[in-house]
Amino acid sequence: MMIGYNNVQCYHPSDDCPIKYSYWKYQPSFSTNATFTALFGLSMLLFLVQGIIGKRWMGFTIAMVTGCALEVVGYLGRILASQDMFNEVSGRQGESYDHHHGQANLS
Repeated sequence: MMIGYNNVQCYHPSDDCPIKYSYWKYQPSFSTNATFTALFGLSMLLFLVQGIIGKRWMGFTIAMVTGCALEVVGYLGRILASQDMFNEVSGRQGESYDHHHGQANLS
C-alpha cells in the first residue's frame, strides 16, 4: 500500500493519491475483467468436456485448456489489481510517498 498526501492510504486514485503513482497508471475495470474471467472459464470447461466426449486428449485439448486456465489466472490478477491499484504485489507493506522528491519510496 502506498501512503499519499495527508497520510492517506492509497487504494484508488483521488486528490491525495494521484493515478500517476499507481502501478497500472490507469484503473482496471472490475466488470470487464470479471466478464472475461467468466468467458475463459466457460471456454475451458467446454474444451474439457469436448476432449472427454471426443476422446482427443492430446494436442488441441491440452493446449486449449491450459491456455484458458492461464487467461483465467491473468484476469483474476487484474480483478485483484482493480481493488488496490497502488500495490505491485498483493500484501507488500511499507510503501510511502516522498512528498519532497515526488516519488514513491519503500520504507
